Amino acid sequence: MKHINSHFFHNVRKAAGIGFVGETNESDKWLIIDGTTDKLSRNRWHMWPSSQGKSVAVCPLPHSDQFQIMIRLNPDEKPILDEAALTAQFYTLTGFSLYDITWTSVFRPNIRLAKHYRAGRVFLAGDAAHVHTPVGGQGLNTGVQDAYNLGWKLGQVLSGAPDSLLDSYETERQPIAARVLGKSSELYAGLDKRRISSLKRGDEERQLGISYHAGPLAAAINPATKTLKVGDRAPDAPCVGPGGALRLFDLYQGPHFTVLAFGIEAAKALTDLAWPTVGAELRRYVVGTVSVEDNCIKDITGNLKRIYGITTDMLLLIRPDGYIGNIIMNNWLVTFENITKMITSPCSNM
Repeated sequence: MKHINSHFFHNVRKAAGIGFVGETNESDKWLIIDGTTDKLSRNRWHMWPSSQGKSVAVCPLPHSDQFQIMIRLNPDEKPILDEAALTAQFYTLTGFSLYDITWTSVFRPNIRLAKHYRAGRVFLAGDAAHVHTPVGGQGLNTGVQDAYNLGWKLGQVLSGAPDSLLDSYETERQPIAARVLGKSSELYAGLDKRRISSLKRGDEERQLGISYHAGPLAAAINPATKTLKVGDRAPDAPCVGPGGALRLFDLYQGPHFTVLAFGIEAAKALTDLAWPTVGAELRRYVVGTVSVEDNCIKDITGNLKRIYGITTDMLLLIRPDGYIGNIIMNNWLVTFENITKMITSPCSNM
């Protein structure tokens, strides 16, 4: 399927006139095998970074008893996909048995990035926009975030928001992919030098620190809290709602926008915020420490206020993809109306 998709993506990019810049090392090959092996736990990856001069990785496949095995071939080695040969090679390299092989392939790492993510009505996301080595395990994460970023913007434009909103997709997401390609290539080079550190994953690989600050939807001149800027990922925090204990991520999950009001003056302005009747919904919450009503959440421990760096009355707008759309500290209604013009239909009404 991946082989078929790569040709489809190539044809789409070519027809759209979008270049795919980078390189493919034809001498670098990995065997990919789906099969069953005994005596390996299914709650973790298993690595042999230097077994008889080869790198081997074994990953449990979800919802099955199988594993995916990856064996890096030597530069001049010819791939042999015969089941008996694969079984013998795996035993020689790891000391474990391999049987019931259901799929085999040869993988060549590509390191490429699309020059543009948009050509008119054509948009690229995921593997169509960027490919890199599998080291670091960031491919799926990057592609899903591409799709979510583009998805909510498409929904808004189809509901009347300015078409220019779609141009922010490339501006926000392409630099993220470029960093992923760089980090993945760095880790992959570390495997050649048998660096065990190249097998570890940290905060950068988890992509929790991504920010669109100073981008087209998050001007650097916007106000900031003690810990967060516009364009930062909105962090999780514990709170209490009408139904009991929950997390902020529970409130953010879905295709809607969310606005949090901190302080009495911000809470007063909350119901008067103008928002169009078409497009994504706006969900409004007052954050306090006393009562819990239908649109109120309670910050019992104060952790929410601390994590968000709240020091004064303010409104925080959270985008559908979980990033901070704006921070407003005064002149609530006018400021809110001005910042939403880029992301909503021009006919803003209650």
